[in-house]
Amino acid sequence: MADQAMKDRLTALAAVFQAAVLVDDIANHGQAPSREFTASVNSLFALDADTVADIFPDPAALRTGREFLGQVLRRDTGRDSTNRISYVMAMLHLNGILRGDPDMQQIIRTRLDQVAEGAGPAGEHIPDDVVAKIAALYVDTFGALRFRVQVKGDPRQLQAPEVAARIRACLFAGVRAAHLWHHLGGRRWHLLLGARRMLEAL
Repeated sequence: MADQAMKDRLTALAAVFQAAVLVDDIANHGQAPSREFTASVNSLFALDADTVADIFPDPAALRTGREFLGQVLRRDTGRDSTNRISYVMAMLHLNGILRGDPDMQQIIRTRLDQVAEGAGPAGEHIPDDVVAKIAALYVDTFGALRFRVQVKGDPRQLQAPEVAARIRACLFAGVRAAHLWHHLGGRRWHLLLGARRMLEAL
């Protein structure tokens, strides 16, 4: 039986993988399941949470991420997963950059607090203006780096400003989840050498 520390790490990692699925869905279809999108974006505002359960209070909302994580750990993915896996690796890389940049951390913290204050209590729907503010913060921070996440999808969807904003919000949520995963002891090599143990815990 998995201990709580392992469960928490898997929850955070599943959130990274779910963000990748959401990015892919939105890039190709312009939308993604509301429940999963809301859970991912709301996690950005739980900066002072005491437990992982406080950040992701609805475990069922991470089911997509857990399923994709399980597929990757079992090496049971097809060509249609290539972009999603690349997004996961990109978000883990962005987290590495973030961890080494205290100034960026402070900017993100300050502006997320401002967005959260203006948005009011977390709900079942994320207003478009809140998504736009998160996307703008992504552009001002991660978007200013030399490293860029290359998102592939339907060009007609990618040209729409609201679609681009949703994608950036999901990427932001994925980096936040990657940051949490690392904070809880997660490391990239666990995806290879620790795959069997994580599968058992899943």
